[in-house]
Amino acid sequence: MSQANQSARRDGLGRLERAARSTGLRLRFRRALTAGAAWLPLPLGYAALALGAVKALPLSAAQARPWLWGALLPAGFVLAAALRAARARRSPFEGALALDRHHGLEDRIANALAFARLPANEQTPLMQAAIADAAQRAGKLEPGRAARIVIPRELGASALLLVGLVGLSLLEVRHLREVPAPV
Repeated sequence: MSQANQSARRDGLGRLERAARSTGLRLRFRRALTAGAAWLPLPLGYAALALGAVKALPLSAAQARPWLWGALLPAGFVLAAALRAARARRSPFEGALALDRHHGLEDRIANALAFARLPANEQTPLMQAAIADAAQRAGKLEPGRAARIVIPRELGASALLLVGLVGLSLLEVRHLREVPAPV
């Protein structure tokens, strides 16, 4: 193989790896966003209950503080769910497979990346041809379209809860206080 062919193959393989890595990261982010959105009503609901309790009961600032700090626990659940979804073990070629599926390449990218991991002396001429074929297509790959990041449907319920929470925060509750008679 000539020096120019090896350089072009290496560049194409680098672009393949970057596109597959980018697609994999986009898929991870999408999973984390979806998981976080599914758990988001929990802290919003807690905040609504805590705010309602603070407004309805005549609590001092010191008495209300634990209720407000308690909102960190449900928020931690949201963060933990998002991190768990993002860190879940997936196929090492998940991004490449998504690119293959989107572009209709019938696993050419995933196979090329798997073949490229083998030492050069273990690669057959057919494997090298598969790597070169996939490397030629590397410039046309679109990770953004292969792994779209969409707004989860679950955010609709959270938006309604947030509107209710804002409405509740604007609500003024008057408390009757007895003032001692002047002496």
